[in-house]
Amino acid sequence: MRLSFNHANPNSGNESFLLRFGTGSAETACILVDAGDGVDLDSLLSPSDQLVAICLTHAHVDHYAELTAAHRDDVPIFTSPATATILGDVFDVASSKYDITASEAVTSAIAPIDDWTDIVPGIEIHPVPAGHVPGAVGFLFRVIDDDDTHHILTTGDFTSRRAGGFPGFDSDGFIDVDVLFLTGATNNKFESAITEALGTAISHAHSGSRTLVTASGLVGPQIAYLLTAIAAEYDLHVPIRVVGQVAKLYDELDYECDHVTSIPEFGHTDECLESGVIAIAGPDVPREQSSGRLFGVLQEDPNACVVQLIGSGKTPRTNGQCTIHTHTLSNHPTRETLVEVHEAIDPTETVITHRHHGAKEAFNDLSGIVWGSGDTDENILYDGSQWRLPPWMGGGTVPRDAGRNLQQFAGAELMLSFSVPSLDRHSTPDLDAEGLNADQLASMLHQSQGAGRDTDIPDTSTASVGEPTYSTTQTMPSNNTNSDDADASDTPSHGLIRTTGPDGFDEIDPQLQDALDDGSLTEAKISKVIAAQKQAAEKAQDTETPTIEAESPTNAKTSSSGEKESGESDTEVDVDDSPDEAESTAEMSTATTDAEDADDGPELHDATTTNDTTNEAHDQSPQQEANAADTGESTVSEPEEAKSPAMETLQLNPAAVALADQALAAGSEAETITMVISTAVSEYVAALLAGDAAGTEEELFEIDFQGSPAAERALTAVIDDEVESLSALAAEGIAAAISSDNSVSREINVLESHYRYLDSILANDDYVFDSYEPVVEAAIAWYVSSNNES
Repeated sequence: MRLSFNHANPNSGNESFLLRFGTGSAETACILVDAGDGVDLDSLLSPSDQLVAICLTHAHVDHYAELTAAHRDDVPIFTSPATATILGDVFDVASSKYDITASEAVTSAIAPIDDWTDIVPGIEIHPVPAGHVPGAVGFLFRVIDDDDTHHILTTGDFTSRRAGGFPGFDSDGFIDVDVLFLTGATNNKFESAITEALGTAISHAHSGSRTLVTASGLVGPQIAYLLTAIAAEYDLHVPIRVVGQVAKLYDELDYECDHVTSIPEFGHTDECLESGVIAIAGPDVPREQSSGRLFGVLQEDPNACVVQLIGSGKTPRTNGQCTIHTHTLSNHPTRETLVEVHEAIDPTETVITHRHHGAKEAFNDLSGIVWGSGDTDENILYDGSQWRLPPWMGGGTVPRDAGRNLQQFAGAELMLSFSVPSLDRHSTPDLDAEGLNADQLASMLHQSQGAGRDTDIPDTSTASVGEPTYSTTQTMPSNNTNSDDADASDTPSHGLIRTTGPDGFDEIDPQLQDALDDGSLTEAKISKVIAAQKQAAEKAQDTETPTIEAESPTNAKTSSSGEKESGESDTEVDVDDSPDEAESTAEMSTATTDAEDADDGPELHDATTTNDTTNEAHDQSPQQEANAADTGESTVSEPEEAKSPAMETLQLNPAAVALADQALAAGSEAETITMVISTAVSEYVAALLAGDAAGTEEELFEIDFQGSPAAERALTAVIDDEVESLSALAAEGIAAAISSDNSVSREINVLESHYRYLDSILANDDYVFDSYEPVVEAAIAWYVSSNNES
């Protein structure tokens, strides 16, 4: 039997792929695993291909967006029983919010499985638990080829941690895996984020505050499960109410947690909000539907607490009198855990998925044979007699290893007797297995119980009613991105504030955070302050000046950011988070049926990330603005001088320098390219502070050459030996085409004043930058794009 695969949407989420099983007959049996955004099955299937099944790993939009378009011939759509239970409601909401419809044929084809199931003669499938979110699974395929049996394992989005009681991915539960389709999304901060978030919510509620936790539909039941377990563990009486779509999914998943009340519909917010009670509602950003209505009530309550558990890349609510905490939740393993999983399974071949444009070389350090291609071409894994090597390893066949195949001495019948991990949800909660830090929780909850009232809650006896209190913390989106996660402090959702870093790292005054959050500090004001500070620094600086050099062919690196634990900006966007709509905080007298957040929306990774840059100044009342002015919240406290070298040589992408030169030639107000670059950095720093820029991989300035194998071979054969790569050559060519200046070195005398900001950016784990160069390159790209748009 010939085994091969195609990535189905490498330019989108790259979580979907097509498996091909050629038996020598007229037709090739094909199985599609997930049907995310950008999947065009018609372009992948040839006339001799026959789709025999679709496998859906979990109910995130980026895994089912094209399910209706891909489905045909009444083939079964295999998924877990838990996911099958909620899909009807998930599809209803996806239809109303994203115009993603599920045909009657699709809903009829949903086939829940929890045991070995025949697909076609010689091919069987078994779901395997994957953690990540409730009901998520991977799939184990067993392919019988005459006297040989091959195993193909797909992880789907996974964690070793449990997810709301559902078991995590158990890498020790598999033997003799020939091919592993391994999701490459990782996240180092999930555990610290969820521990801090839930500890905050329960401590506020136990102190008597009305408390709201906003989360996507599928995450909401998981949060309710964990909060009840925390309350039981620490002997706290904290009632919990799941509201709207969260309640519907909680009921459909058959959760029955102590002290949890399900409220699928409500006529008045008093049914959900009460002192000492936690309400859990969606969508995760409370601009509409259940969470929007509840937030509208708590927004003016200085004793209330709102904890936002948002998907990566989203803009949280920040305006209000209540205390607001924000955490980004993206439930993926750490890079370390991913490597451990791979080594435990020890496959012959590994295919990396869920990396935008392909993993390329990012996982070539894994043992064995790794495929990281980023196109839709067919890749042959097994030619009928031997396993094949990927092109980057020279092609050809894999040397036979007589010792690694257990079948060769265990026998096929014995192999069939090995069990696959169960999908059953654990009956007893285990906070450690869910990724919560017991020591951190104990510390937080002990303080809450001892104090009688959490110190984060504003005291009306000392705080003015007009003074909003914010505690905004955000974790890095994945690499995207968990014991899966290394403990680390959470960082703020916007910019250079409260960032962990080396000893002596400078922090911006908390007033800056408040001013940014309430809208009293604008990007224009920040730019003005930076410009004034820069001029002062210029007068005091030494005669030695830093030099910025465009990359020479020998240094050109088109991917200037190093591998960060952020899984290709793995972004969680939930189906329940629809585009912003006009808010209504008035009470409704009629019952509300929430079509807000049916599924735990898409986990958009990589290029599918959309950063909501909605200006939230409209949320601030004139009275709030006056209060902000009275308290000096618009005052910016500049960070202290960061320790940076007096002179720094930056090796910039030549195409980025050429863009700056082009901006100068196009009539920029700057008089020199030095001033263009300096202005670009100032504006980009201001945009990061204001939350208009995100510092994600989408903002990196990268140029990559992708040609056919024939083109690459020919060009490689003729280019100068000093050119490091074809991508470097492409960057040089673009620079030559758009710049009027062929010089590669430029001395400037103003960048030194930016070092404190650049250092702060590098120290902030929310950003993907690992050196000055990619920040400056991103700044140039931001500057050029912004000016062209205007």
